[in-house]
Order: sequence, then C-alpha cells, then structure tokens
Amino acid sequence: MENLNSVCFIATIKEVKAIEGADNIEQVVVGGWNAITKKGEFQVDDLTVIATTDAVIPEKLSEEMGVTSYLRKGGRVRTVKLRGVYSECLIIPLKYIPFMENYYDGKDMMNVMDV
Repeated sequence: MENLNSVCFIATIKEVKAIEGADNIEQVVVGGWNAITKKGEFQVDDLTVIATTDAVIPEKLSEEMGVTSYLRKGGRVRTVKLRGVYSECLIIPLKYIPFMENYYDGKDMMNVMDV
C-alpha cells in the first residue's frame, strides 16, 4: 500500500533487480518507488522505511547510513542516477528506527523519523 500523504512511510519491497555492470548495488522497487541499495541488503517482502524525494534526513542518520553525499543541501532526498538507473527515494532499514510496535505497510513515519 502506497502512502500518498507522507514523505516517509513503511512499505514492502516488491522487487529486487540486478543492475548491469554493478557488483555492489542493486535496484529495489518499494512503495511505488525505485531505489538503489547495497547488494543483498533487502529481500522481496521485507518491510522498510522509505523517504521520498524532498524528505529531510537527520544528519546523524545519514552519516550512520553513509548516504550524506547522495543528499541535497540540508539533507534532502534527491533523485540520483547510478549505472544508468534512477533512485527516486532513500530506503532506510528498520534497524535504524527506534523500537516501536505495529510496523505495517503504509504507516506514516514522519514523526518517528523526525523528517
């Protein structure tokens, strides 16, 4: 279920695709968005948090995830193109989320993630 009212929400990974010529990254389809992730980090049906274009990622989180250089000024998620593939959002593994109960597809995470 795609959440159309939030820039940061939980979604289920629908597809994982290899990227031609890329050894360390792959394309993931989640919540109606395409993203580039580290190879092997996600599997189909995994729940994860996605931060869509223009969501602001806290600096501490972006540094911990190693994605700061891919964000626009002010920590905003932007579309990037790597190996000819577009990444339209940032996928945030649940391990970076403060413990909470009731994770479900479509859950708004803007307040939890402080974005």
